[in-house]
Amino acid sequence: ARDELEMRVAERTAELRRATAELQTILDASPVGIALFAGDQTALRCNPAFERILGWTAVEIAGRPISVLHVNHEEWSALAQKLNRGVGFAKIETRLRRQDESEFDAALSCAPLQAEAGSPAGFVAVVEDISDRKRAEEALRRSEAYLAEAQRVSHTGSWAWDAATREITHWSEEQSRLFGFDPEAGVPSYEEHTGRVHPEDRDRRAEFIDRAVRERTDFAMDWRTVLPDGTTKYIHGVGHPVFNASGDLVEFVGTAMDVTERKRAEEEREGLLARERAAHVE
Repeated sequence: ARDELEMRVAERTAELRRATAELQTILDASPVGIALFAGDQTALRCNPAFERILGWTAVEIAGRPISVLHVNHEEWSALAQKLNRGVGFAKIETRLRRQDESEFDAALSCAPLQAEAGSPAGFVAVVEDISDRKRAEEALRRSEAYLAEAQRVSHTGSWAWDAATREITHWSEEQSRLFGFDPEAGVPSYEEHTGRVHPEDRDRRAEFIDRAVRERTDFAMDWRTVLPDGTTKYIHGVGHPVFNASGDLVEFVGTAMDVTERKRAEEEREGLLARERAAHVE
């Protein structure tokens, strides 16, 4: 019986060693930084990615409080309170400090470790450098702001709609203003949009677009739109077909520009020329 017990203990010990080795391999290979902290918030050990991201070696970080990494102490205090209560997984996006005092944008995730009695015994911290993502988001925001301002100044809206269903999938704020819709009210339906087309231009516009869909070609045309207050605008619309990898027509994207002033000027010029020709005939 003793030999059988010793064999079971040996098997269990070997199993634990394998599991520990596998876990260590996973931690070492992880692209995100992982560190173990004691209940007093001092570091115990970390994986290679943590060393690479934060600039602290496992030896250097051991015994140091997490405050050496964190810049915004109010954010950390709120997160630490949850961890101290044993609350489950928590995540924040914040700024962290490297060993060389430089800062970077990071996603910090923490989960409490439970002692045998059930009280928090520390926590695991996972750090991901999201600086590239933040820069990309900021560049996108700036680009969208520039585009919106350019559209506002040039009175040009942008749109996209599904080629099969005609459901509008993109509708810029300036597009809403062009056709008298509230930008805060969301995207109108295709029917609501076409309902703003001048009745005398509606059929011609519909035939033009239907032909472009059938022939899967670009289109460009002028038409009039009537706003809810009765104002009539001249619109120059341009559309372009978009295909998927299989060559199927997916959607049309394009722009709409307010060309009312140009049209009015052309009409005035034509009227003036007509009057001059009439005067010469007389």
